Amino acid sequence: MDDRGEWLGRPGAECVQSGAGGATLIVDHTGVGRPVVDEFVKAGLKPIAITITGGDTPSRDGTHWRVPKRDLVSRLAVALQSERLKAAKELPVAAVLVQELLNFKVKITAAANDTYSAWRENDHDDLVLAVALAVWYAEHDRLDRQSRRLVVW
Repeated sequence: MDDRGEWLGRPGAECVQSGAGGATLIVDHTGVGRPVVDEFVKAGLKPIAITITGGDTPSRDGTHWRVPKRDLVSRLAVALQSERLKAAKELPVAAVLVQELLNFKVKITAAANDTYSAWRENDHDDLVLAVALAVWYAEHDRLDRQSRRLVVW
């Protein structure tokens, strides 16, 4: 999604409504993601909102989750290492995702805290975190799901 709230030249909610076909909509609710969730709700959609935290345990309030970043990153790492998740070369943003994954690092501070971010400050981790949200939700919610698609915004 671009800075105007559009994806492929169309408003985000319109893209999801026309192309999701019963998919579960996962939205990053952290920081500036809050108004994005509000717009999807106004459009009549029912997004799963996930706020990324520095805590230790995921918690849930209805369709809103608070999930530690370490949980998101660790599930993504396992999915990639086990080859359950692969980036199709045909995806328009596949090269960007691969570069973000290569630049994404975990650091342990002197106080023994873990931090997760792009390696350099000018690098981005938007796609890494979007995919991590989808992987976390799909695995966390697997007992409740049959075969469904996930759309991450």
